[in-house]
Amino acid sequence: MEEGVTDGSAIDLTLRAITAAGERSWLHILGKRVEDATGARLIGAIQDVTEQRSAVDALAQSEARYRRLFDTRPTPEFTAKTQSH
Repeated sequence: MEEGVTDGSAIDLTLRAITAAGERSWLHILGKRVEDATGARLIGAIQDVTEQRSAVDALAQSEARYRRLFDTRPTPEFTAKTQSH
């Protein structure tokens, strides 16, 4: 991020944040440094991606749980669905 602030390159970050109320959230930050006659400033957007991040984390935990289940089984297991016509 420091490079983007100093040299004007794009900033694209996802960071964990704590709100004024003490709640934890995830923020996606896009922007860049702009310099003109009035001085330098940062322009961009900040989006709350807490729900999306929670869904990604829940999926990763589920996948890890089932991976451990299948990796520790002495015999292979599978699930099959049959279709009737």
